[in-house]
Amino acid sequence: MGRAYSLSIRDWDDAKGDNVKHYKIRKLDNGGYYITTRAQFDTLQKLVKHYTEHADGLCYRLTTVCPTVKPQTQGLAKDAWEIPRESLRLELKLGQGCFGEVWMGSLLDFLKEGDGKFLKLPLLVDMAAQTDRALGRERLTGAVKR
Repeated sequence: MGRAYSLSIRDWDDAKGDNVKHYKIRKLDNGGYYITTRAQFDTLQKLVKHYTEHADGLCYRLTTVCPTVKPQTQGLAKDAWEIPRESLRLELKLGQGCFGEVWMGSLLDFLKEGDGKFLKLPLLVDMAAQTDRALGRERLTGAVKR
């Protein structure tokens, strides 16, 4: 099987914030390369040179090589696994187990105050989907009491 290539460009928009767009580089039967059929190139170098000079359908013209970032190897030991108990509003104890207690909280308060108001849209959409799935399961089991 042949190699697959993609061109990744850092982008910004108000809805997604900082993000990366990926463009698939396809191979022609005659050995050339293209992202869109209207611009075909004999080599990958010519393709990159073209998109350095013209955006030609990409979100931006190519300007600089993305830096290679070394992966974090410190592990999880330095993460803040605990937050001060005083920073939480404990409303109703729902249960407890081997790993701690479960308390009812307010997602809305979290999103309006403190760190929650700085979350980006993709994470908020993911949180909403998880909440919706959980509420759907609770409705099916009759666990939601209003």
